[in-house]
Amino acid sequence: MTGARDIFTRRGINPEVRDARPYVRFERGDYSAAIAADPTVRATYLQWLTGNSDGGGYVMLKTPVPGAPPVNTQFRPDNPVRKRERDGSITEAKYLLQRAPRAMYAHTHPLKSGNTARHVANKHGGKNVVTEHQHESPRKDPDQSPEKRLDMHPLSAALLPSARRVFFALEGVLKADALLSAGECVFDVPSVTLWQAPELEAFARTLTVPVYVVPDADWADNPQVALQAFECRERLRGHGVDAHVAAPPGPDKGVDDFLGGGGRVEDMAVLEREMSPGFHAWARSLDVRADRAKTDVAVMAWLALHADDSGTALKSAQIIAQYVGRAHQVVHRSVARLLDAGVVTWDGDLVFHFDRFIRVERRRKPFNLGPGWAQLPRLVLRDDLRAVQRKVSIEGRYVHSTP
Repeated sequence: MTGARDIFTRRGINPEVRDARPYVRFERGDYSAAIAADPTVRATYLQWLTGNSDGGGYVMLKTPVPGAPPVNTQFRPDNPVRKRERDGSITEAKYLLQRAPRAMYAHTHPLKSGNTARHVANKHGGKNVVTEHQHESPRKDPDQSPEKRLDMHPLSAALLPSARRVFFALEGVLKADALLSAGECVFDVPSVTLWQAPELEAFARTLTVPVYVVPDADWADNPQVALQAFECRERLRGHGVDAHVAAPPGPDKGVDDFLGGGGRVEDMAVLEREMSPGFHAWARSLDVRADRAKTDVAVMAWLALHADDSGTALKSAQIIAQYVGRAHQVVHRSVARLLDAGVVTWDGDLVFHFDRFIRVERRRKPFNLGPGWAQLPRLVLRDDLRAVQRKVSIEGRYVHSTP
């Protein structure tokens, strides 16, 4: 594997790690090596991956963390695959996973006379049925998501019993294998949004050493990346893990580029973002019903954790509700109490709608967005309640601090 197709050396991945995974090369029109490495891989899928380009790609075999079921193979075509999203936009994907198998489900619904003639013809032999009944219809198995799964290289699994620290790479196997090549124990998921794997809690509870969640270096400028990284940290802490967020100090984007360019793991930046003493004093002073106090503290902590340097959080009710584990309207009432108490200010009207819709291209009916604020409010936290953060290297060298 030399020349332009060697994606490993410049990313700091050594041959031992590369070959032990392994990465299997395939060329357009010749998929025999890929299918031999993983018989579940379909030639038609590889044909779709390569499309009209002249290149091929790599099959990247994945291994589950100890005690978890098998993980689907991941693919890296030489050229990004163009995909049309539900809103009609076109995106390019560098990494893909073979689609999960579809299963048959029984679902019950009332069939009324207004249903389409095609349904009546296909399912009922042309005779309409107006009583509640069932059909078998194929849809994606929700328990077999190929994306939200943890991967751990076999050599990394061998390091786990004696590891002094563990890394959780949020951007795929290449980042993980670069860390492994540097001598670190590491596991990974394909993308920063896919860390909520079903096996995460069970695996996390076996970890007794510090865990560093590793997003790309754009976490400083991309609020969505930072949100996912810190949510992952908080979830791991909830499972009893001593968790932190660490990333390359820049200007390289990924930890693989950083290490491949001669960087050291010890120089990776750790962003320590924690609740301030003022926040803890405020939480102890709350004089409201116990369940409301618990919700207000959870919502305020979430806002403090994800606010920018000016203390501003621009988040929807759905997002806050999703991560604090409360209903949308409960979050709305909590934010209203925080506003009344003066610990948060906002611009705009905090109007809550129980039914909100949005129209998108290529779809006749609008999507129901569910309950939430009519307009996204800009919430600004009181100065003493904002998170305290400082940036240090993993080695412990002080870099930067903000009040």
